[in-house]
Amino acid sequence: MIEEPGRLRIVVAVMSVAGALSAVSPARAATSPVRAAHVTIGVLAFRSKPQTELAWRPLAEALDASVPGCTFEIAALSYPELDWAVVTKTVDLVITNPGHYVAIKSREPMSSVLATVVEAGPDGSVSGMGGTIIVRSDRPDLVKLADLVRGARIAAVGPDSLGGYQAQVYEMVKSGLVPPDARRIRFTGMPHDQVMELVLAGDADAGFLRAGLIERMAREGRLDRRRITVLNPKRTPEFPYAASTRLYPGWPVVALSHLDETLARRVAAALLLLDRAAPPPRGAAYSRFTIPADYGQVEAVLRELRFAPFDGPPSFHLDDVARRYRKPLTALAVAVAAIVVLSLFLASSHRRLRIAHDGRMEVVAQLRATLQEVKTLKGLLPICMHCHKIRSDEGYWHRIDQYITDRTEAIVTHALCPACAEEHYSVTISDVPDDGEPGPEGGPGSTSS
Repeated sequence: MIEEPGRLRIVVAVMSVAGALSAVSPARAATSPVRAAHVTIGVLAFRSKPQTELAWRPLAEALDASVPGCTFEIAALSYPELDWAVVTKTVDLVITNPGHYVAIKSREPMSSVLATVVEAGPDGSVSGMGGTIIVRSDRPDLVKLADLVRGARIAAVGPDSLGGYQAQVYEMVKSGLVPPDARRIRFTGMPHDQVMELVLAGDADAGFLRAGLIERMAREGRLDRRRITVLNPKRTPEFPYAASTRLYPGWPVVALSHLDETLARRVAAALLLLDRAAPPPRGAAYSRFTIPADYGQVEAVLRELRFAPFDGPPSFHLDDVARRYRKPLTALAVAVAAIVVLSLFLASSHRRLRIAHDGRMEVVAQLRATLQEVKTLKGLLPICMHCHKIRSDEGYWHRIDQYITDRTEAIVTHALCPACAEEHYSVTISDVPDDGEPGPEGGPGSTSS
């Protein structure tokens, strides 16, 4: 029974990593026997190559003892050399900074991260990493980050270095400053020591370094710390080094895709239990290894700064838009459909209103014409005093009965008045009653001879 809590966590972590690796290709893992192999570990050399190989040699020796049947070798490489080694598959495991890891995994197939390095510090383990910005102490004109954007010459290792360039630029951007102009940056290449030498010699006004280099060079007797000043210092209790940036996860240990998966699982288990099996000797680059960290934070930094591998235009497809903006697009589609329905309804309503308006205008025109006729009849009517014809507005003379028929709804009939009947026909006709109705036979309105 395991009673030690720390060891229990390690065992659980080993089982988790082993399970994750076997899930990649269970069929292949089950049928791939572990054979004697020589494994090359490519390590990014941020110091000189001899120093790097010396600091990581204990790891190869510890893995030789922990993984029977396999031998391990350390290859200290620069950025270009490590990139080429990954492409040509001349290394099997890679230990590099998180920014470089994010860049190379976008170009080459890589397996899962086996473990994360916990660095060996001056007084114990150091979790995480960061960057430092240094200037000479005799430069009173350089006391804050804003002073770097006023034409200062900057020395840095290279654009792929998280602790030696990317972290510092990100800190400046987050402080509201414009990133330094590339024309004022001198990339020295590995090791970081060259950046320090340029600043001390006055060939650079400021230098971007990996946090921890100041302390290492001071212990080696190669640096008088009074000669330099750290800009934008950040103090973290668990981080013993002078830093100018926020902290990021430690270096990942990554297996390349061509490494046998069963062997990769055994290496992962050995790494997580390494400090128990064989504590590293003094001077080793690592203190221990822990379960893989989340490097999404590093990827977000590179994406925001448009650093490799996010320095080019991203591939863009309609499916990406649909997945990323599903809710806004759904709301937009509903809004467009509502607008279309409303537009059709308004168009139909407008058409009905236009038809009704045209009908009303026709009625108004008729009413105006009738009113005009009524006004004409109510006005002065020129009547011939002899033939009694009426003159129209156009100057024509009309019979009075025709004139009334054309301009009113009255129906004109013909009859004889008593005077005309007696004068022209020698007939006597009684007067019409006041109500206009013809009288009974022999009564009023009848004729008699």
